[in-house]
Amino acid sequence: MAECVASAAASPLTRAVANASFALFIGALPLATKPQGCFLSPLSIVYALSLALNGAGPKSATHDELLRAITGPSGAHLGASEADLNSELGRAMALLNNPAAAGAAASCGPGAAAAAGGEGGGAAGGPTSEMVLANSVWTARGMVLKPAYVEAVKALYQ
Repeated sequence: MAECVASAAASPLTRAVANASFALFIGALPLATKPQGCFLSPLSIVYALSLALNGAGPKSATHDELLRAITGPSGAHLGASEADLNSELGRAMALLNNPAAAGAAASCGPGAAAAAGGEGGGAAGGPTSEMVLANSVWTARGMVLKPAYVEAVKALYQ
């Protein structure tokens, strides 16, 4: 079966987030003791924590801890900021939603698997593939979110 490989090179921050998110995923596995209806993914963990990060006040201890948790030691060494992280996560979301736009059409586009002798249709970007990422923010009744937070979160998921 054909392997889907995006041609866009991962930045040092993307690699740092990937390593940290996998570590968070491994750390969370023991918490998922009842497998019915429980699905964890490193990607979902990072996006959920980024929702909290964007809502934490900048220059707060919570903000710093969340940023360190999401980017790991390598991200801290890079001096990654919330804006840097949002940019990388936005880029990742764009790639997931449209791999062809990131230059991956040759190896991930419709029919790539069939062209390589595999089954088509289910390949990333193929006619039957779909990526759905669902996270949400719940607030107390009557609480109003700051417009800057709402805009930052919308930008992450588009």
